[in-house]
Amino acid sequence: KLVRSFNSMVVEVARSRETIKEQHAELEKRHRTLAELAARVAHNLRNPLAAIRGTVQFVQKRLAQADVPRGDPRAVQLLNVADREIITSARIIDSLQNYARLQPPSLSFAPVRPLVEKALEAIADVQRVRVENAVSNELPILFVDADQVQRAVSGLLINSVEAHASNAAAIRASYQQIEQN
Repeated sequence: KLVRSFNSMVVEVARSRETIKEQHAELEKRHRTLAELAARVAHNLRNPLAAIRGTVQFVQKRLAQADVPRGDPRAVQLLNVADREIITSARIIDSLQNYARLQPPSLSFAPVRPLVEKALEAIADVQRVRVENAVSNELPILFVDADQVQRAVSGLLINSVEAHASNAAAIRASYQQIEQN
């Protein structure tokens, strides 16, 4: 009886493994299809968005050269809003393209502070904001894909700067332990 029960379990495990393999293959196929779609959508959106941005920048330059905008005084402000939204849309398109090229994570041990430092440097260069890294060197080393973490932190920082009402902003990165009950 024990042998039959064991043999039955072996057969069931083999069936389960086969089912898992089939489901995994189906998921990989779906992911490839979705990645291809994301790449096509990103490609098809990038060209018209570039033309729109070029037009907005051209009008901005012409208004700046005119010294005093004619017509509605909100024109410059609205063009600036349009330009920021175009940049945001371009980042979304970049995310689509990144998804299409999604690779398995390259895991390694990485200290937290340098990851935050790289993200802060990138945002400071692009957004012209003042940054401060107050993350302690004493934090534990993480086992992560450092590039993915840096991109994620950079994305959060860029979103926070863009949400800020004025162009002048300061970012201070820090860490706080939260007590768990």
